[in-house]
Amino acid sequence: MLKKLFVVLVIFLLLSPAWAWGEKKYRVVMDNKPITNDSMKNPKYHFNAGNRVYFGVIAKKKFKDDVLQYQVLHQSDKVHLGGITIVYSKRDALEYEDFYTDYFIPRGPGKYFLQVFELHNLKTPITGADFRCY
Repeated sequence: MLKKLFVVLVIFLLLSPAWAWGEKKYRVVMDNKPITNDSMKNPKYHFNAGNRVYFGVIAKKKFKDDVLQYQVLHQSDKVHLGGITIVYSKRDALEYEDFYTDYFIPRGPGKYFLQVFELHNLKTPITGADFRCY
């Protein structure tokens, strides 16, 4: 009996990291034109500065809140470490339960990161994506 309990415990401990990470609940797709089904299959992550960057946030089931907030952070190529600033932030009501789309215009070249929050938890992003502008 003790041996069976030990085996079950070991199996549980081995599988628990996989359960904890699981499949992502949210994902971000990006494109240089409005988001379509093709954009979802073939997202782009390299853009030209000064042009629109369209993005979509897709929920596997549905969002827990009816308001999202997103931030766009920029890291300059001129700085080796650090140099990160928030260049854009927006809070917006959701029209759909499982999809949100918008765009922004990056002003300069460099590395960018988009992070998305639900309004009830602004400390931890639900998803994000990094991309580069030239």
